[in-house]
Amino acid sequence: MFHKKHQILICLVFAFMYGQVEAMPGDTYVGGAISGITPEANLSIIDTVTDNLKKIVGLGDGTVTDIAFTPDGKKAFATVISPLVIDGIVSVIDVATDTNVDFFIIGAGPLGLAITPDGKKGYVTDCADVFLRIFDTETHAVIGSTDVGLFSQGIAITPNGRKAYLTNAGNDVVIVVDLTTETVVEEIKVGPNPQGIAITPNGNKAYVANNLNEPLVSVIDTTTDTVIATITVDGIPFDVAITPDGKRGYVSVSPNKVNVIDILTDTVIGKIFVGTTPEGIVTTPDGKKVYVTNFDDNTVSVIDTMDNTVIDTVAVEIGPQTVAVNFERINVTAQSKSDKFLTQTELFNVLTWEPLCFQPNVIEIFRQENDCSELIATVPGNITQFIDHNRREDEVSSYLLFAKASSGAVIGRGGAGVLADE
Repeated sequence: MFHKKHQILICLVFAFMYGQVEAMPGDTYVGGAISGITPEANLSIIDTVTDNLKKIVGLGDGTVTDIAFTPDGKKAFATVISPLVIDGIVSVIDVATDTNVDFFIIGAGPLGLAITPDGKKGYVTDCADVFLRIFDTETHAVIGSTDVGLFSQGIAITPNGRKAYLTNAGNDVVIVVDLTTETVVEEIKVGPNPQGIAITPNGNKAYVANNLNEPLVSVIDTTTDTVIATITVDGIPFDVAITPDGKRGYVSVSPNKVNVIDILTDTVIGKIFVGTTPEGIVTTPDGKKVYVTNFDDNTVSVIDTMDNTVIDTVAVEIGPQTVAVNFERINVTAQSKSDKFLTQTELFNVLTWEPLCFQPNVIEIFRQENDCSELIATVPGNITQFIDHNRREDEVSSYLLFAKASSGAVIGRGGAGVLADE
């Protein structure tokens, strides 16, 4: 997305921009650039439980413009744009170690970034070119591109993975891309200089922050791809985040507020004072907190969504622009067991996991066999052990666990494998 201090055309040669990102509980990622003669892209990593800064990760020359995590939470991809080189890059981050492990060239002005729900592909908008670039998340290679016109900015993908919505600041439109054919299927006229965009968890609406002298958020019906409402907010909007239950939207607005939107009525129902020039914004997977970056204060405000008050302010590196909270990783161990009774021997696997930071409503347990996943159990969120009595002899078993909130939103993932002779 785009910082207010810059004109659109500057994107062709140099920009300090931001985008919405997603990171893991216990680790909130904040992207920006350390100031100096040569800006250095960085991630400030915050412990979400304590809200303390725990680590800073450098990503080379430039500015982090967006970050997206793979659905399994193991890797993050960060787009980086630099005034010193022709091509921007995508950095690959190993989430377990919080280290930069790879990178690849993506185009002159990489800006918005989104990963498909199945985790196989990534899409990057380019503010300096006409192409939406497509890369393989496994091989870290660019595999295609689609002409979407100049000045594309933010991007969001529907939960079913069928469509992508791109904000285009040059033409004041939202571009709709069919991800099956990877072609443009619609252009929707919105407000001036659209930047941040978010889609509701049910996929029915998209909310667009229009960032040029008009305090407007456009609401799009994703079934008809038409604007169905325009919301007046209390300042110039930058970015939008929507709670996992789909009931509220949070909009960062300059100079120093976050506006709360009722998703059902599309009206502003609250205003929260934060730091100066709030930009990137995101909710935690359980919807209990909102994090917003304050660009000019070099801080991140933490909002409690129960009463919509700021409960903490975290000092980070200079120029925070992006912020993310990923799914919580479920730490699972699996052991094969046997129990002999008279002449019968029962074979079973015991799965054990640590309690989650964010209390789920239920945990779904899948068994993986031959590239297929079968749901074998759904247990209450406070349970930390499950016994699979259907193990077969000499079988290698693999499991995936998904923690879900009461709204159905996934707030945690984890997995484990076990050999039959363990």
